[in-house]
Amino acid sequence: MEPTLSVAERSAGVDPAASALPTISVVVPLYQKRHRVLACLASVQSQSLAPLEVLVVDDGSTDGGADLVRELGDDLIRVVHQDNQGVSAARNLGLGLARGDYVAFLDADDTWQPEHLRTLAELAVRHPAATILGTGWSEGGQPVNDAGFGTGERVVDLDTFLARTAAGHPPLWTSAVAVRRDRLESSSLFPVGSRLAEDQYAWLTMLKLGAGVRSPAVTADYFVDPLNPTVARPHADDFDSVIFNEWSRERSAGYRRFTTAHRLYTIERHIGHTPDRLLLGHLLRTGRPLQPARRLRIIARMVRRHLLRLARRLRPTPQRTAVIPDGGK
Repeated sequence: MEPTLSVAERSAGVDPAASALPTISVVVPLYQKRHRVLACLASVQSQSLAPLEVLVVDDGSTDGGADLVRELGDDLIRVVHQDNQGVSAARNLGLGLARGDYVAFLDADDTWQPEHLRTLAELAVRHPAATILGTGWSEGGQPVNDAGFGTGERVVDLDTFLARTAAGHPPLWTSAVAVRRDRLESSSLFPVGSRLAEDQYAWLTMLKLGAGVRSPAVTADYFVDPLNPTVARPHADDFDSVIFNEWSRERSAGYRRFTTAHRLYTIERHIGHTPDRLLLGHLLRTGRPLQPARRLRIIARMVRRHLLRLARRLRPTPQRTAVIPDGGK
C-alpha cells in the first residue's frame, strides 16, 4: 500500500513511510463543465490528505474544459480523453486506470471540503472490510439530513440502502463515496447506456459484495448547475434503464419498494415530455400495491393536462375585424 501525503507534506519533503493511510485515486468525469471544473479541482488540490492521482476523464467535451485542466500543470492530475459515451463509461474508464487502494468519485461541478479524503481514509482504517465508504453532503449549502438514519457512523448494508433510498433518503451519493478497488469484479461498475440510477446501480453492486460504512461528517457539496442541467432533461429512452429492466427481475420486498420509488419518480419527471400512454403503461407495470397516493397524484396530473389541452382547443378563436384605410371601399 503506497503512502498518501498532503500537498504541504509532499512539498516539505516528508518521508513517505510516515503515512499508514490507504491511497485514494480520484475519478472526475468531465463533460461541458468548463465553467465549474477548476473550482472542482481546486477543492481536490486543497485536501489535507492528497490523493494518489486525479484522473479527469474528458467525455468528448467541446467547450475547452479539458484544456483548462491541462493548463493547471499539476503532476497529480491526468486528463484522459474518450469519445462521448456518457458518464457511466467515463467513470468506468477512470476506474480501470486507477491505482489507489480506493477510488473516490467527484462530478466536475461538485466540490469537496478539505477533510473529505482524510475522512474517507480514516473510515477505511476503522472498517477495513467495507466495500464502499461514504460521507454526508450538502446541497446549496444546506446539509442533506435523514432523521431516520441517525447521526453517528453507520454501517450501510444492502437492506439498509434499499430501505432508506425507497424512503427518499439515499445514504450514499456519487461525489461523497469511495469504493474499495480490490473488491471490484471488473471496472464496468456503472451501467453504460442507462441514463437513470447508474450510480445507485454501482452502489448496489458493491453492497452485494459486502457492507459499506458512512461517516456523518458533511464533506462534499452538491452543485445544481443552471447552465447544464442534464438531470432536468427527461428523454423517452430513459425507460431503457436498469430500474425498468434489470431490477425488475429482483424478487425481494426491499428491491420492490426501492424500484417502485425510482420508477414513480421517473414517471413524474416525464409528465409533459413523454406520451401519456407510455407513462400509463409503465405505471400499470410498477408494483401496484405500493405508494397509492403517489400514483393518484400522477394520474391526476395527467388528467389535468388533458383537460387544459381540451379547453384550449375548445376556446373560441377571436375574430379579427378588417380595418379599411381612409378613402378605401
